[in-house]
Amino acid sequence: MLKLSSINTLLFLILYFTACNNGGSKVQSKTDTLSNTHNDSLMLKPDFMLQPGEAAGKIKLGEDTELLFQEMGRPDSSDAAMQKMVAFWYEGNDRTKYSTAIYASRDTGDMPKSRVKQIRVTAPNFKTANGVGIGSILDKLKEAFTLSQIKFNKDTSRLPQVWDSKDGIAFEIDSQHKCSAVIIHQKDEELKPTYLPLR
Repeated sequence: MLKLSSINTLLFLILYFTACNNGGSKVQSKTDTLSNTHNDSLMLKPDFMLQPGEAAGKIKLGEDTELLFQEMGRPDSSDAAMQKMVAFWYEGNDRTKYSTAIYASRDTGDMPKSRVKQIRVTAPNFKTANGVGIGSILDKLKEAFTLSQIKFNKDTSRLPQVWDSKDGIAFEIDSQHKCSAVIIHQKDEELKPTYLPLR
C-alpha cells in the first residue's frame, strides 16, 4: 500500500507532465496558426493577390467594366471622355481612406466594350505571391522585381516616385522609401501614357 507522501508525489508528477505536454501543444498549435496565417495571406486571399500583368484581387486586366461594376457596385467617383474612363472606389466611401482605381478604354468595332487597362490599389492587404506590396521598402521591391524609375519630367526627386517593371507591375514610393500604391498594367507595356489619370 502506497504511503500518502508517495501518492502526493505521484499526483504531482502526473499533473506536472500533463501541464508540460499541454503547454507544448499550445505552443506548437500557436506556431502552426502563425505559419498558416502567413501562408494564407500569400496564397489563400484572392481578394488581395497582386498578379503582375494580370490582376489586383478580383479585378482583372481586360475585364468588361460593366461586369466589374455589377460585382463591385458603381464607383464612388468616375470620369469618362473620348472612349476612356477612370473610376475610383474608396473604403467606406471615404476619399481619405484606401482606394481602388481603374483606367479603362473602349474597344472599337461593332460591339465596343469598355475594358480595364490598368488597376491602382492603396490598401496594405494587397501583396504579390512573394509577399511584397503596399508598405514594402524600395530595396525589397527591387529584390523581387527588375525595376526602373519612370521620369515624368526632369525632376526625379518629386514624390511619389514611380518604379516600374516590365512584368506588368509598378510601385509608387513615398518619402520613407516605402510603397504607397501599386499599379497593375499589361506586361511589356509602357506605363507612362495611361498612368497619370489614376492619380
